[in-house]
Amino acid sequence: DDAGRFWQEAFPVAGSCGDGNGERQVVVKPRDASGGDGIWLCGSEAAVRSAFAREHGRPNVEGGANRELVVMEAFHGEEWVVNSVSLHGVHKFTDVWRGPPKAIQIEAAAEEAEEMCSPAQFLYTAQFLAAESPRRAELLVFCAAALDAIGVCSGCAHTELVFG
Repeated sequence: DDAGRFWQEAFPVAGSCGDGNGERQVVVKPRDASGGDGIWLCGSEAAVRSAFAREHGRPNVEGGANRELVVMEAFHGEEWVVNSVSLHGVHKFTDVWRGPPKAIQIEAAAEEAEEMCSPAQFLYTAQFLAAESPRRAELLVFCAAALDAIGVCSGCAHTELVFG
């Protein structure tokens, strides 16, 4: 079944992620959604399975259905968004946004919450245009190097980063 196949593929990712204290957290999210729609923070196999059950096949904000889900390591920290335009390998940054870590809304029955087997859902609360700063300058150097590394010579990019 789809859930079993999903977990077989997700487990190696989930098992390799950790916070250094023996606890692992992963993010489960729809491949084709946006704006925080359907993003879950999971700390157990049961939470990953619950996130899958809640999202797989559900209509998303893009007007489609969540047919494929992505599992990735969870990063915690200050969030940055960088938008850029590139032409012939020259990168220009149009805007840089900064925000606090996302708030997390727990959607669980009391027994799920007690057992910590329920996933937590991310909520976007606020982002602000980033003022000039050493951290912002460092971020732009990193983004330019990342665009070069993946071969973006011409086009637009939207980059999201988390600094712990």
